[in-house]
Amino acid sequence: MDRTLTIFFTSDTHGYFAPVDYAAAAAAPTGLANCAANFVRDGNSLIIDGGDVLQGSPFTYWLQQCGSADGPFVPAKLMNLAGYQFVTLGNHDFNYGREILERYLDGLDARCLCANIHGLPQVERTAVVTLENGLRVGLTGVTTSFIPVWEKPEHLTGVQVTDAVEAAREALEEALKDYQGTLCIVSHDITFVRNLATTIFELTPGKITRFYGNYDYYRQKLAEQAARQAEAASPTAPQKQNAQQKASSAAKQPDTPPVINSRKDRKREEANIRNQFSAEKRKYEKAVEAAEKKSETLEAEQAQIFSDMANAKPGLDFAALNKRLAEIKKELEDTVWEWDEASRKLEDVNKRCEARIAALK
Repeated sequence: MDRTLTIFFTSDTHGYFAPVDYAAAAAAPTGLANCAANFVRDGNSLIIDGGDVLQGSPFTYWLQQCGSADGPFVPAKLMNLAGYQFVTLGNHDFNYGREILERYLDGLDARCLCANIHGLPQVERTAVVTLENGLRVGLTGVTTSFIPVWEKPEHLTGVQVTDAVEAAREALEEALKDYQGTLCIVSHDITFVRNLATTIFELTPGKITRFYGNYDYYRQKLAEQAARQAEAASPTAPQKQNAQQKASSAAKQPDTPPVINSRKDRKREEANIRNQFSAEKRKYEKAVEAAEKKSETLEAEQAQIFSDMANAKPGLDFAALNKRLAEIKKELEDTVWEWDEASRKLEDVNKRCEARIAALK
């Protein structure tokens, strides 16, 4: 008997449930309702969400500000109507605090799996389901371990967020001890994907592209494609590229570790190595700081727009505000990516610096 599993997966809906483009004040092929219309609810399918449900739209902002205790249950009821069976948590699900998050989880029919979140009684580490065709499937979920960096401390009272990769590894080991079956890991953490993924599938309208490599390989290929497009548009690009390649080649020439004769020599050489990496390190530190500041500014503007909408005065231009909200959402996504890239490169600089120091004789 052919035993197959179909997964219907959504993520980052950010409170957009209706098929409406608020900026254009018109119907649009967007929102959770449009996604749910394509779900097949049978015994051999799973409907899963990857998190970031509670924050991001004027509607969910109003639900939290209206003062009704039923506010958090509305997104849960909509998720229940869609037929979700499993969810994990995104970092933005903590934006309104622990109490709101727990009410949402209490209202869900779906089970919440998040192996690196501790302290929330509604959250489980793993789950095992048996489909109608007999296929046994193990599931776990993880979220980004940067939540304590981004979130207000008062929103995380009693909640501990641990390393996503380590938590997934432990959950995988735990699951493998008990059964032989198919494993599905749902991640809201790009670092987790970067560390574990070996093949990337890019889904675009009407097309699926397979990249035989990890996440960094996938991003590299996208960057190369963008560079080729830019080169084709610029007649001076080949000369610039040759100059950059020569400079890069010169910069990558290996250094021969000096011979250290005394402790004083070692300290001096360590300081020299750190100084060599200091400019590059500061470059990425500034990029991280800039991305964090930009995110704070955008989120403050977003919150102000939500507040203006919730307390609307006559003449308020809702179309213009919704258009700006859509722009902010895209800018925030881009900024998070910039922060992640700068953080990864900063970590790489630190590793290379420490490796040079460790190589001292």
